[in-house]
Amino acid sequence: MDQTLVHTRELNPDESFGRLVEFDHMGEKRRFGSLLRPSAIEFLDHLAEQGYQLCVMTAGGTRFQKRILRTHGILAFFDHIFGRDLFDTPTHSVATPENWVLVDDLAAGTLGFFDKMSWLGVKAQCTYSHKLDSYLETVVERHYIQCTPFLADDPDHQPLTQLRDLVIEKLAKQSASTVAL
Repeated sequence: MDQTLVHTRELNPDESFGRLVEFDHMGEKRRFGSLLRPSAIEFLDHLAEQGYQLCVMTAGGTRFQKRILRTHGILAFFDHIFGRDLFDTPTHSVATPENWVLVDDLAAGTLGFFDKMSWLGVKAQCTYSHKLDSYLETVVERHYIQCTPFLADDPDHQPLTQLRDLVIEKLAKQSASTVAL
């Protein structure tokens, strides 16, 4: 499951892992274990203190993700939680601010990356590889930061706190180019 802020996985009946989250899905009670990335709170706290609006965009369900974030005590950092269930039509997108950055563990160019970009209103211009490469370069340079996935059996090899300055730098560049227009 998500590996940007947390590592969450479904548990076997006799398994224990991280914080227990029980979730009723379509009348079936399911058990999940979830660990918070060690650098997550400091990363979120710094960006929130700077006045940035923080949102979660997840390929999972909105209710489930809210439950996970609440379990770890970080739900209050976020202004909005957007899950796949909110995007019921291929043309649906969120109202994105003029300047934004997506930090995610997905590699640019993957299906999940393109899903999230389309939800943000960024559409691929074509499928020809040279133009697609140009599109990816532009979107990634302007709006995207890939972090390493947080895996439960690994330490936090790339703390999110190492990405704070890059987030702020990308947002500043976007603001500067907007003003220059």
